[in-house]
Amino acid sequence: MHRVDIAAESLRTLFVEMYWEHQLLSCGTAFYYICDRQPFLVTAWHNVSGRHAVSGAFLSDHSVDPTTVTVHDRVKGAHIGKLGKRDIRVVSDDQKPLWLEHPSLSLDVVALPVALDPVFLCDSWTADHPAVARNRLWVTDDVSVVGYPYGLKGGVDLPLWVRGTIASEPHIPYQDRPVFLVDSRTRKGQSGSPVLLFYRPNTQIPVHGDSRFRTSESPVSRLIGVYSGRISAESDLGYVWTVEALDEICRDGAPGSYNPPLKNLAGIHKPE
Repeated sequence: MHRVDIAAESLRTLFVEMYWEHQLLSCGTAFYYICDRQPFLVTAWHNVSGRHAVSGAFLSDHSVDPTTVTVHDRVKGAHIGKLGKRDIRVVSDDQKPLWLEHPSLSLDVVALPVALDPVFLCDSWTADHPAVARNRLWVTDDVSVVGYPYGLKGGVDLPLWVRGTIASEPHIPYQDRPVFLVDSRTRKGQSGSPVLLFYRPNTQIPVHGDSRFRTSESPVSRLIGVYSGRISAESDLGYVWTVEALDEICRDGAPGSYNPPLKNLAGIHKPE
């Protein structure tokens, strides 16, 4: 059998389902992120809360909050197509949110502290690793939003890669929050997706902290943020929350809440 190369980033991207007890409410995307040796499951606030990020209304017709996130991950040491399911509680027994939010800003991204299960692959990004971007980003840079639009999956349940471009100045906070906009044909189910700079082999890669470039001999990627949906159903512009904001959540996060994080964000209407 000939060898098939699979992007490591595809294996790090997770399909997740939100449940209230045994009732399926929605599906989305997530990934594991390790910060100061603590693993987190990272996704959008509206995924784990089950609430609209602007109005706070229930997203499901069942009008209940998710109690569990079911993570679909690959079984360690097995065939690449063998997946298992892992249930992670998102609320305590007294219905208090277990996720962390930004300590001072309202953002549609959360980090849920978890323990990595040795049964599963649990491949992750790590803060302060070269695979996490700290180099200069530019407006019009090509990016990839890796996730599960409408819950669709590629072969052996791998995620789909949707291409986009950075639409707002990435180092100038949009509406005074650590977020920038991308222009991309994304859809429901991709909220919580990692957003990447991805370089194929034999392409020019900017050197961190320098004006020079080097040629890659193998695929190279940089995690630059977390996608959380379009600004409206009529637009192809979507939010990407920065990895710097994610680090602040992981290191100094505030207890989770059901307060809609985008209710006071100016210039938006009818967000997903």
